[in-house]
Amino acid sequence: MILEVAKLGVKYFVFIGSEPLLRDDIVELCEFCNKVSLKPYVVTKGGRLAARGERGEKLAKGLRRAGVKVTVAVDGITHATIDAIMWYSRCL
Repeated sequence: MILEVAKLGVKYFVFIGSEPLLRDDIVELCEFCNKVSLKPYVVTKGGRLAARGERGEKLAKGLRRAGVKVTVAVDGITHATIDAIMWYSRCL
């Protein structure tokens, strides 16, 4: 799919929806975007980036190396706000 999008002359490829950073191959996909002249972007909740220890750091460095622009989506400041938003969105 990424290659087909690049052939259309698109300049950017955005990984969004669900949680893109749950994919074990997200860094490789972003590197492939660069190879086919697409600028990769990721929209995330940021949980995996905030993981303590080597896992979060390795992911962050991999995304940086791949030239990824990252946007962290914040639904709310408190768990109560986030829970209310998530409950509401499931009802729609």
